[in-house]
Amino acid sequence: QELIESALTLAEKVVIVVGSAGAARNLRNPFTADERIELMKLNVRDPERLRFVRVRDYFYNDSGWTNEVREKVREEAGSEAIALVGHDKDTTSSYLRWFPEWERLEIPCAKAGAVSLHGTEIRESFLREAKSVAARPDLSTATKGWLTSFADTDAYRSLHDEQIAIDGYKKSWASAPFPPVFVTTDVMIVCAGHVLLIQRKRAPGKGLWALPGGFLDPNERIEACAYRELEEETQLDVPVDELKSSLEKVRIFDHPLRSSRGRTITHAHLIRLKRASLPSFQASDDAAAAKWVPLLDVGKMESELFEDHFHMIHALLG
Repeated sequence: QELIESALTLAEKVVIVVGSAGAARNLRNPFTADERIELMKLNVRDPERLRFVRVRDYFYNDSGWTNEVREKVREEAGSEAIALVGHDKDTTSSYLRWFPEWERLEIPCAKAGAVSLHGTEIRESFLREAKSVAARPDLSTATKGWLTSFADTDAYRSLHDEQIAIDGYKKSWASAPFPPVFVTTDVMIVCAGHVLLIQRKRAPGKGLWALPGGFLDPNERIEACAYRELEEETQLDVPVDELKSSLEKVRIFDHPLRSSRGRTITHAHLIRLKRASLPSFQASDDAAAAKWVPLLDVGKMESELFEDHFHMIHALLG
């Protein structure tokens, strides 16, 4: 709120870039783009001077993201001069340096008394216990009312369950001398213009669609993990020898923010089966369901896909 109000004192029109606009709800971005816009409008005195542009994520294509931001901001600004307003708080704010052609106006982090406000702490507290917002002096009355209403939705209940699950997950390795780095594998099976997806049975991402995959066992090789997880989750009716001979490439996906579980690096295997018909499967283990999805339809599923799997699929396909 203070950042927006400060920007409004500097310019007649303020363009707000709303990121992760197409992504599924998650612990880092629990609200849709429309919900975030609604909440921002409730908290400024002059909302009619605000303009909003929605931008999707580009986890593995920074230039794609900056180009979309430039294009949409310039459409709103027209011939007017553009200045970038923000607060460089940590590595997650590095994007503020990606637009050298725009004047940079640094605005300090908002504070409540002598304590800096951090959205992560507020968000996590709310998702653990909705009633926590009532006692917070650092939230506006409008925000508290909006969050209280949101807490009575199925979306909140799902996010609450996910937050509790992730808290328990992180507690299990809290005594480690340093934060662990997890290693996983994923498999993208392409056949006859389709890709095989599974629906996650448990949090995180319960109900979302994903590439089949999972965690590396302590005494397991990466390749063995990929084929084991594929078999456990899909029971795909394809011999392992055929899978291996159809392997096109393996790519590592390591964005630091790709998973709410902690630093998780996955090795994605792209396998193209040379078959005219789709092999049978049976969802099992961590998969509640599975299905063959036409590749042309995957682009419409960004809000239904787990973590960065939408971006992984596009990156693997080039």
